[in-house]
Amino acid sequence: KLFLASLGILSLQFFISLVWADFLKPMGFGFIGLISGLITASKGWEYAYTIPYAHPVMALSLKKPGPVEIFTQEIYSSLTYAVVFFVIGYFIVAKKSIK
Repeated sequence: KLFLASLGILSLQFFISLVWADFLKPMGFGFIGLISGLITASKGWEYAYTIPYAHPVMALSLKKPGPVEIFTQEIYSSLTYAVVFFVIGYFIVAKKSIK
């Protein structure tokens, strides 16, 4: 469940690293996103599932006792982010000229 929740972050960082060639901007964006995702998920914000960096924290928190559901709202959001950003990243890579 944690791996599926992290796919949104992975695809977003992949997209950002394709847009900016240096190391510092994607790393800084990821660090700020991670902190904001931790804060929003830990405070229980209603729309925290819209932030990809909050998905792993939300996936690890058990809201009710009983059997664990694998495909929850944050997992679906993470998979949606992953598909969208990987497809956009594919088109960016395909458009770049290789010399």
